[in-house]
Amino acid sequence: MGIKNLSHLLTLKCPECVVKKNLKEYSGKMLAIDVSIYLYKYKYNNDDHIDGLTRQVLRLLKNGITPLYIFDGEPPEEKDEVIKERIARRNANRDKQEELEKILEKQEACIYTTEEEIKQHKKKSAELKFEIEKIKKRIIKITKEDTELAKKLFDIMGVPYIISNGEAECLCAVLCKNGIVDGCISDDTDILANGGNKFIRNFNPSTNYVIEYSLEIILNKLDVSYDQFLDICIMCGCDYTGKIRGIGPINAYKFVKKFNSLENVVKLINDKSEKCLNKFTIPEDFKYAVAKQLFIDTCNIDTTKYEKVCINKPHINTLIDFLKKSAPTLHKKYYDEINISLFNYYSNNF
Repeated sequence: MGIKNLSHLLTLKCPECVVKKNLKEYSGKMLAIDVSIYLYKYKYNNDDHIDGLTRQVLRLLKNGITPLYIFDGEPPEEKDEVIKERIARRNANRDKQEELEKILEKQEACIYTTEEEIKQHKKKSAELKFEIEKIKKRIIKITKEDTELAKKLFDIMGVPYIISNGEAECLCAVLCKNGIVDGCISDDTDILANGGNKFIRNFNPSTNYVIEYSLEIILNKLDVSYDQFLDICIMCGCDYTGKIRGIGPINAYKFVKKFNSLENVVKLINDKSEKCLNKFTIPEDFKYAVAKQLFIDTCNIDTTKYEKVCINKPHINTLIDFLKKSAPTLHKKYYDEINISLFNYYSNNF
């Protein structure tokens, strides 16, 4: 999910931290990529995540960028409620899909004679099919086979990847914080909450432009410490705890600035001693201290074992054979581009 509506706060209060950049500006650098984001995105777009990942790697290599993909490990137990909610939504959507498919089946079985009846039948059938396809998109699930295919693609291309002990975005952020990578490609604003200084989003394999957020500029322009920024993020809403109903990103920032910390805000709400906080109530599931400790623990992950991660030489012929079988939607024009991009990258870097 990321930090709820954090980008709204940043765009409003410190637009200087949001900069459009050309990928050429990252030439010679290594960028960590939260792969789960793109597994879902590319499978959603055309039901072919290998196509999307291949084009993503090519786009990065053409710009002289070394990608380092990070796979999710086990999420913390504090995220169990969020996971249960996602499963419940998926099951509800699956039930809805089955219900609509039954209606469509009955609709298709009817016999229509007049021109108007046929016209209405076609319209209703088209609407049902459209709605069914929308629901199918909502219940997309990344399987173990999908993940293994992605790893195989990276192995053949020589692209490095790491399987995190926890959540991928956490490791991405800490690798960036510790200078092992130069930025993090993701759409998950948790990167910033986890201390990642360069957060790169809106990556599209078809263009050379992305949006970069700088944590250093954020802290400077908001005039807060990292600890206070973390308090703001938790108040906005994160995966590790419930939130205080009615407090959005603007109020979260205002209250932390005025009362110095989330702990003070909670105390004042419970005491009913501040008029501007009297309408808020701390819910039982607002375990802010636990959430904060999880973010802090992430910042202390030992990343020294990843300091020598590097790209390896690809197996071009094996790669083309693999793509013909595993990425049926990938246009053949990319086969030549694979040869050119990989050759140029390795000529310049080895």
